[in-house]
Amino acid sequence: MGIPQPPGDARSPQQQQQWDQAEASLLEGLYQMAVDGRTETSECSRLASDVYRRLEAAYSDEPPASPEPSPAA
Repeated sequence: MGIPQPPGDARSPQQQQQWDQAEASLLEGLYQMAVDGRTETSECSRLASDVYRRLEAAYSDEPPASPEPSPAA
């Protein structure tokens, strides 16, 4: 399981394996929290946001948007 990379991915096989392990760990943690019913925790929100950002970046046709600056008070 890992996020698909565009053609020409310059990562070494070792980097790809580390990435896959990190992705699997994130998804496993999120899944276990859902199974345990701990979906309202800040840790679950953080994991869900991280997984969402990674999926969005992997499958988006556009580059990830930078955060919009907050209006000056």
